[in-house]
Amino acid sequence: MSKRIRARVFVHRRITYRHAQGNGDGTLMDLSMQGCRIKGASSLTCGTRLRVWLWLPDQSLPVEIEQAVVRWIQGDRCGVSFLKVQPAMQARLVQVFQLLEAAQQSVVRVMSSQPLALAGVGKCRNRHDYYECA
Repeated sequence: MSKRIRARVFVHRRITYRHAQGNGDGTLMDLSMQGCRIKGASSLTCGTRLRVWLWLPDQSLPVEIEQAVVRWIQGDRCGVSFLKVQPAMQARLVQVFQLLEAAQQSVVRVMSSQPLALAGVGKCRNRHDYYECA
């Protein structure tokens, strides 16, 4: 498995999708310009083609991803790659992504300026442990 080289932002927003077997919805967990991670997508399988609607902050209408594909699944979470996005939707996605990225970088700088002492905190498990589709 290769390391990620693309920037991503963490979000907690509604996402809806449609595929050949029906419709679904879930929670958008993180977002990059090339894809996203969805929680609550238990009915999906690797390789499933989707049409996706991202309900992003500061947007009255969702950003529509015309074609996407499920790349990996772990429990009720999955990774989706964007395959086809219309230019107008791509522009909206870029704008929101840049705003979220700037906001999160500011938060990281503020939080990392002072060391935090966390008593009784155990080891964190690897958050990137998932099943990759062949």
